[in-house]
Amino acid sequence: MLEVESGRFLPGSPIEALSISNRFTGYVFADLSESCVESLGQRTAGQRDVHVLSGDANAAELLDTVAAIVPRN
Repeated sequence: MLEVESGRFLPGSPIEALSISNRFTGYVFADLSESCVESLGQRTAGQRDVHVLSGDANAAELLDTVAAIVPRN
């Protein structure tokens, strides 16, 4: 996230979530904004089990994609 007043980059929720010491086994992030998806994709490139998706998190198509990524167990 860019702080408007200073122009500094501040970590947003996804980056904060990825920086915790006891990480989850996988992460799925979704956003409607293509520029946000692209930016987060670049920031998380090379990190295992991190998926950045474009679309409405409430849309059936995206939920199907998430369901295919997340293990059933």
